[in-house]
Amino acid sequence: AACMNTVGTMGAALTAWLTGWIVDQRLQETQRLLGHELTKDERLQASLQGYQSVFATYSFVYVAAAVCWCFIYVRRPIADEAGPNS
Repeated sequence: AACMNTVGTMGAALTAWLTGWIVDQRLQETQRLLGHELTKDERLQASLQGYQSVFATYSFVYVAAAVCWCFIYVRRPIADEAGPNS
């Protein structure tokens, strides 16, 4: 359980950075495609598209994690209860 919590915490910390990076990439790509400095409305649209990409990506990851949990048999012990030296 401790390993799972540690990995979850690292993922949560990475999420804030990754969200900003994805939105920023969408803004840069939109500006590159249009070939000029973005107006306020264009920035808003590009940002919303970036957040939609983030939402879709995170939704997929959560669904994949839920499917993986369906294959875990929680009643089976990981190690013998008697210990490794018995």
